[in-house]
Amino acid sequence: MKRREWRLGEETKRMLSSLGEGVVVVSADGQVVLINSLAESILGRSSERIIGLSVLDCHHPDHREQVATLIKSTLESDSAAPLIKIIDGPDVVLSVRLTAFRDEKGIPLGVVMTLRDLTEETVSSDRRENSVIQLIKIPVFKGDRILLVNTEDVVFIQGLRNYTRIYTS
Repeated sequence: MKRREWRLGEETKRMLSSLGEGVVVVSADGQVVLINSLAESILGRSSERIIGLSVLDCHHPDHREQVATLIKSTLESDSAAPLIKIIDGPDVVLSVRLTAFRDEKGIPLGVVMTLRDLTEETVSSDRRENSVIQLIKIPVFKGDRILLVNTEDVVFIQGLRNYTRIYTS
């Protein structure tokens, strides 16, 4: 797969920065090239500290292989399955979607990640003393939509590699 160096134009940067979701743009070689202010707020990291880094260096070592696989599969197929991530201890519940960014010839230039903070919708406001969060709703993808399933309705959870199947009553 042929790849080339890619730089975002100012108009594209403005457009991506004005979206109502957190946006992180990663070049095909894995370098962070843009993070908008909402993504900075969600992730608790400034663009000055992230832009130019390898996206893998921005993740915990235990998660780097999964991130690399998601980016690779997105570049090869235009988009990856949306996912839910719990980050920072875990304090933040995120919806993450990856979409390939291609030039006019179809050559992959990078990946656009959109982030949506689901914490307020999914986490109980009552924190335990040991800082463990209690989910009151579990965010799941059905088709292209996010459904918030009440934890009281869950009767069985099945782990399937990087995915989880949830059965409700």
